[in-house]
Amino acid sequence: GPMISSADIRPRVVLTKNLVTDQTWAGVNKKINVTNCVFDATEGLGRAASESTAVLINAGGFNDQRVTAVMKYVSPTATSASEIGVIARCNTLDNIGSSESYYYARIDNDTAKLTKVINGAFTTITQTAFPLAQNVLATISLSCQGSSIIATFESAAAPGVVTTLSVTDTAITTGGLMGFRSLSSSIWCRSFTAEEL
Repeated sequence: GPMISSADIRPRVVLTKNLVTDQTWAGVNKKINVTNCVFDATEGLGRAASESTAVLINAGGFNDQRVTAVMKYVSPTATSASEIGVIARCNTLDNIGSSESYYYARIDNDTAKLTKVINGAFTTITQTAFPLAQNVLATISLSCQGSSIIATFESAAAPGVVTTLSVTDTAITTGGLMGFRSLSSSIWCRSFTAEEL
């Protein structure tokens, strides 16, 4: 039969980055507001300043993708202006401004949210309670396959208990950038993985 190469197998890992052991920007295509980011030998990539930060890679032109990150808050957690999450199908991200469109799975004020951002305007598609204390790691994953958009959330305080938000949505069908984002809090990101589905 025909030969099958590793490029034909899905899911295919595009980039996996352990930010504890790989404290570089290698493989990263877009960095927004990372001036105040620091690398730590235990925690990974962190930020103490109050600002919106995003780290994205170029998915390579495919639109079915999954991104996963392991992140945590340091402070604060219980404010609406504090969030951690992952981005998929992003068309462009130059300054987290008004022109970007992407799907966004995030933890915000003890709530797991699946959000679509259209030209910078946020719309939460679905959400559920997801308590997350300070300094507790969470694994956040977002997959986009056709019109199926699925976000999963798992807290290190309850390993194996996965909260899933799943929707059918066709608002954003293309966009090659994916990565992680945080807003206005002190956070750490231990690792992230980008895959083609």
